[in-house]
Amino acid sequence: MDLTAAVDVIRAPLGDILPRLSAALFDAIPHRAVAELSGNCPHSPFKTHGHPSGDPGATITTTELAALSPAARAEGSWQGRARIGGADVPVLALYSDATARGALLVLVRTEEAPVPAAALATARVLWDLVTAHRDRMATEAVPGVLAQSRAAAAARATAIAELVDAHGTALSALLGVLRRRDLDDPTARARAVDFAVTALAELRARTDRDQALVEEPAGDAFAWSCAA
Repeated sequence: MDLTAAVDVIRAPLGDILPRLSAALFDAIPHRAVAELSGNCPHSPFKTHGHPSGDPGATITTTELAALSPAARAEGSWQGRARIGGADVPVLALYSDATARGALLVLVRTEEAPVPAAALATARVLWDLVTAHRDRMATEAVPGVLAQSRAAAAARATAIAELVDAHGTALSALLGVLRRRDLDDPTARARAVDFAVTALAELRARTDRDQALVEEPAGDAFAWSCAA
């Protein structure tokens, strides 16, 4: 296993880190699925990639991973057979204490033979790097993202308040025209139509401004996501 693969892994978008980590480990440690349970991502601490053996539709659960955590934490890694994805399979569990909250990585292996010591050591280092990298991104990036989110929310609240005022003004104007007894029906109808057209044009303009405030490209929206 070449540790230069770590560069490719940590340069990936957060949602692609687990698949790239799986690919980096695959040659040295063949596996059919990988899962993680970590405390450095409050949005998505549990992620999976691949297809574990088991009944059709069976999935890896947090309970199954949590059961492996104590043994892996004690020595930094643990390998043997465990119940994962509804089946009894050979697994390798790696525990990283590179951060205070820790992180568990479980590989559902395709063979029974123990992982060689050199491959195991490299895998542990790679998992420590990934864990530390994610933790740094979470602690350094989140405040900026939260500030942007709060600014966008405040701007949207202002836009909504303006829309409410615009609706109220338009309805009041329409009711004022319709209630006037000194206007004949054709004149009242013409003025009501003018008010309605003007109000619709203003509504569309304000809606466009509101969307410009709250919409963003998908790539930007998920740039700091911890989605799987």
